[in-house]
Amino acid sequence: MRLTGTLAFFAAIFTCSFSWSQTPARTTAPLAQMNQASAPPKNSFYRIGLLQSTLALQTETSSQKTQQGKFADSLGFSFEYSYLPMYELGFIGGLSFSQGRQSGSSFGITRLEGNFGTQVSSKIHLKGGLNLARIVEGTSYLQNLRPVLGFQLGAGLRLTQKVVLELSYVDMNLSAVNDSPSFQESRDSDVGKQSLIGSGLGNFRLNGPQISILALF
Repeated sequence: MRLTGTLAFFAAIFTCSFSWSQTPARTTAPLAQMNQASAPPKNSFYRIGLLQSTLALQTETSSQKTQQGKFADSLGFSFEYSYLPMYELGFIGGLSFSQGRQSGSSFGITRLEGNFGTQVSSKIHLKGGLNLARIVEGTSYLQNLRPVLGFQLGAGLRLTQKVVLELSYVDMNLSAVNDSPSFQESRDSDVGKQSLIGSGLGNFRLNGPQISILALF
């Protein structure tokens, strides 16, 4: 009887101990799932994109008359970094290169831009900021044009967790302010080669819509 009572006593202690040790495992799993579900979404990414622009060309001559033409649809790519918190001010900065044609000649343009932006929903963001553009491929005169501040405004739509579609309006400006002999010589040699380039060119402006497909990393 005494042995039986002792065994029953130890069996009861073991059963209680085993039940107590299993209780945290049953309660912590739902808590972990809840914490994972409530974790904030990632809001900073590296962005690599393909872009297409349809730009209008405006040139201002020394007589202050503006000549207009179409800068053929340009294709390019971009590398950017973005930080876009929900309903708070963030930023997008990056560098892009695009190439197009005008009057039979090819142009290559690099653009450095910085934007303020915000995420207004889980799928939509807005941005706006300034840029500096430079022609790096084309006639020697155009490559000597000095960058002047431009701007861009845009909105993006998150298609998937890793892909964004972005539509922007871009305005890029350059100016001919260099009066050195070599600059004047390059300008004069280019006169007549482009239908929209004249001997009195002072400013060069490209603006229009741009669409981008961006991969997020």
